[in-house]
Amino acid sequence: MAAAIAAPTAPAPEPIRPVNVTLHRFDLAPGSDAKLRNWVDFLHRRHRNAVATLLREHTYFEAMFRGADEPNHLYWITVQGAAARGWNCLTSTWTSSTWRT
Repeated sequence: MAAAIAAPTAPAPEPIRPVNVTLHRFDLAPGSDAKLRNWVDFLHRRHRNAVATLLREHTYFEAMFRGADEPNHLYWITVQGAAARGWNCLTSTWTSSTWRT
């Protein structure tokens, strides 16, 4: 006769917190490098303000980059908490898919 083996009891796992991951791809207009560089410099000078904005937007991670094989495209990836659902992080500057000078 086999003895019943009790399953170990473990605490219930924490509920999973969903996140929204978004990747945007923008075409850079010819001659827009200086404007993009100025904007990145602006964010660097105001780093604390930029981080505070991310907190208000429930953003855990944000990055912008260019692909080595696609220098005319800008990629922007964000990871936001579910509380950011419906938040539109694209301002009027970004309404089209082209960075304008």
